[in-house]
Amino acid sequence: MGSDGPGVGDGPGGPRESGGPPFVIRKPYYDVQRYADEVERDGLVMTFHAEHRPLQDYTEALADLGFVIERMIEPTEPHPSDKWCRLPLFLDVLCRYEVLGRSVPDLDRRSASARS
Repeated sequence: MGSDGPGVGDGPGGPRESGGPPFVIRKPYYDVQRYADEVERDGLVMTFHAEHRPLQDYTEALADLGFVIERMIEPTEPHPSDKWCRLPLFLDVLCRYEVLGRSVPDLDRRSASARS
């Protein structure tokens, strides 16, 4: 399945960036998928195990534990010639922990002033 959503633009109807191959999602995005990649380098074989989950699985897990997402940042590769610059490899999530609608630092300050 090609992706022609906003920001990707490599699928049907979208322009290709830097003449690279089209961005294609070959498996259902919403399915949890486990996989292993075997890599050989300098005579050593390494197996990397990974698991794909949709973004919503992570955001719901954080919310269920009382975290409030303040920011989500996709770090970018500063060199457009690098083949990894087309898609982010990581997602930084900045969260605040809340208990009963108050962030934890607020509760810590209040209990510290009550003890004095």
